[in-house]
Amino acid sequence: MWRVGLQHLQQNWKVFAPRKFKLNKKKVTLNDKKTFQINAKTVKVSKRKSLLSTEHAKHYRYYSSRKAIAKVSKDGKIKAVSKGKCVIYVFAQNGTKAKIKVTVK
Repeated sequence: MWRVGLQHLQQNWKVFAPRKFKLNKKKVTLNDKKTFQINAKTVKVSKRKSLLSTEHAKHYRYYSSRKAIAKVSKDGKIKAVSKGKCVIYVFAQNGTKAKIKVTVK
């Protein structure tokens, strides 16, 4: 009984947290001091539902595994710093993540 009620609520919620999202690239090669903009798009569960609000957290957060190689801004702009390889992680509000492999020449 309880499970049926929970499933009914989940289907009728008007907002959702992303289960998955798409990135414009999975691998990026940059020359020294160049930039690249990450574009993340949420795959909607239903057209009638909208994303959670950004009052408490942004839709996406970005993190670089090696900031000495490449830095990433709050808006998802990657900036090459020095030669090497690193990974940029993109996190959605609910913790779902994706990664971009970055090579700086």
